[in-house]
Amino acid sequence: MDKSNWKLDEDGAAISSISEIWIPWLGVALEIWIEMETNQEWWTSLQELALIEFLGLDESIKENLKTELIDVYSIELKKGRIERMEYAEVLHSINWSKSHICIPQHYESANNYVLLLPETSCELVDSKYTLELELLFTNGKIELVQEMSGLWNRIEWFEYYIKREKKLN
Repeated sequence: MDKSNWKLDEDGAAISSISEIWIPWLGVALEIWIEMETNQEWWTSLQELALIEFLGLDESIKENLKTELIDVYSIELKKGRIERMEYAEVLHSINWSKSHICIPQHYESANNYVLLLPETSCELVDSKYTLELELLFTNGKIELVQEMSGLWNRIEWFEYYIKREKKLN
């Protein structure tokens, strides 16, 4: 992968794209950042493989994404976190211009991970903010869709996801 479109962030914790990267299956260009691993000067081969796999996903994954989004919105409506979901096409609820992609730390994981971090147009009840989501892609498949939690920085990331011994299909 061409490294000329990437820069190390000021704090040295991540590498980010200088310009947005085209995501063919989504039909949009987004900012991407790659979390640095201990003692690494650049992304690892596992992180690069995860990004290449994500960029090459088939457009049919959008159907899975629609289903997952409807489930998340239904839960958020029942909890009273959002008031309504008025989108004839659920993918139109995502504000792609404010979305990002994160390639988290992989270390010696058996799996490839990518986080798609979209902001939605669903307003939170009694707030000036909108619902932000976290979509975890594992080996090119959607594994988790939830409200933004910073999963890649939580202890669960290091204790559960990275330590999985089996490659998930």
